[in-house]
Amino acid sequence: MLKAKFDRFLAKLTEHAESVDTPFVLFSIYQIAIYIGNFFWWPLVENRSDPAFYYHIMTIILATILALKEYWPKKISKYYVLCWYVAVLWWVPLKNIIFSLSIPIDINIFILNWLMILLIMIFVLDWLAFIIILISGIFLGYIIHKIFYGVTVFPLPKDNSAEILFCFFWILLMAILFSRNSYRARKNKLRQQQEIANISAQVAHDIRSPLAALQILTEQQLLELPESKRILLRDAVHQIRDITNNLDKNSIKNEKTITQVAVLLEHVLSERRAAFADKPLVIKETIPLKSYGYFANLIPSEIKRVITNIINNAVEAMSAHDGMVNISLKKLGDQIVIEIADNGLGISKATLDALFKRGFTTKKTGSGLGLFHAKETLIKLGGNIEMTSEVGKGTTVSLFIPTCEAPEWFIDTLEIPNHSILICVDDSVSIWNAWQERFKSITHEVDLRYCANKEELLAELREQGAQPYTYLIDYEFSGKLYTGLDLIKLVLKFKKTEDQVYLVTSRSGENHIYQFCWENSIHMIPKFFALKIPVGLVNLNKY
Repeated sequence: MLKAKFDRFLAKLTEHAESVDTPFVLFSIYQIAIYIGNFFWWPLVENRSDPAFYYHIMTIILATILALKEYWPKKISKYYVLCWYVAVLWWVPLKNIIFSLSIPIDINIFILNWLMILLIMIFVLDWLAFIIILISGIFLGYIIHKIFYGVTVFPLPKDNSAEILFCFFWILLMAILFSRNSYRARKNKLRQQQEIANISAQVAHDIRSPLAALQILTEQQLLELPESKRILLRDAVHQIRDITNNLDKNSIKNEKTITQVAVLLEHVLSERRAAFADKPLVIKETIPLKSYGYFANLIPSEIKRVITNIINNAVEAMSAHDGMVNISLKKLGDQIVIEIADNGLGISKATLDALFKRGFTTKKTGSGLGLFHAKETLIKLGGNIEMTSEVGKGTTVSLFIPTCEAPEWFIDTLEIPNHSILICVDDSVSIWNAWQERFKSITHEVDLRYCANKEELLAELREQGAQPYTYLIDYEFSGKLYTGLDLIKLVLKFKKTEDQVYLVTSRSGENHIYQFCWENSIHMIPKFFALKIPVGLVNLNKY
């Protein structure tokens, strides 16, 4: 929890620094030059045992660390922006307050020094950070000086009140002027954002009509297509709808849902394989059976879009032949990790460090928003994104997503009572054949039966015997007015205590289906998991 909050804090600091175009390295070099120059005369006028000497040493160390931005290890590079703000707090107001309190100086030098401090702060900060750092620096400098020196008042002559007032007049004036400029810049930015929002809303409006027609065609007219292809086409239509809704923020609001990450990943991979069927590349996956028990509370459409964009980037980085994308799923601590590795051209270190910045792109027609939004999306969830690459060998992108407890509908093993009857209710014979293959090893203990529609299921229910029954019911029935939920309601009227009912569906991520399963104590098996879920026999006494 604390780590997630700290990561969000770092993300806001980074966004703030980028929004004001903070000149990190340039200002660090400036500080180094100033204080190295000071060493030529500092020993002549001051005692090296004076704490001020060590304040200068500290300043040079901070400036050098920040100037070496390109050489920061990747694992700690996210803390760079935090180091920057700490350094500015130290460089500008904090140590100068300590100087002012501990060293009696000429009032003119005092005024000149503080005017320079203000100019530097205005150069590197916006008005909000200006106020926060100025006040924080004065307060901390005062407290530190109080602790080490015991002096609590400025050691300035009483007859210099006019000069002091003049100094603070300039402080106030520059703060007001800068605040006004910052307000204008912010107003311009808001106007640009509003223009983009208006265009996005118009595009979303224009897409919805042909999208609705395509969705009707997919759901009602393409019955001759195999179910697997209908599911793939329907998911593609739904993803376009989600993207359209995201363009128009005033439309249907996407909601978080507890999602089986392996199934979501399988959906994306099926989509991408179909999209790149004409390309000479291989998309491989490593999704261990245990990973189907990994769940995360997220907005599925957002994570699908992130994974899709990264796979697209990997494919674009491929050479003409022998391209390969490897996708793996694992768990590290409380984080689910999706790794997407390619054997493409690779990325140089200088480019790698800039890829997550808003607007940065290496593509001729790129917007520079894909990876930026990916990182923003994952950090909001409490996760992160990392990238490693080697020129000529390929790139690996790691997505970190916080895990959560599995929902009530999930089962990791399908347990069938021995000497029982198992009924598969599905309009696709291919699914029935797949289930038969799954249960081949236990057919001597279980009676397998198949129903293609409601009428056949009803006939089975009316002739139900005393043995335990297990029902595997599909959700979609092409060309029918009912769904698997209607059939489950029918089964529940005949259900005995020892009977089991499972909904087998490709829509396990939809909230209304999850709600139905929760209200009726029904377990759900996602179709991508159905052909992998471990199957076992249990003794009748258990029931």
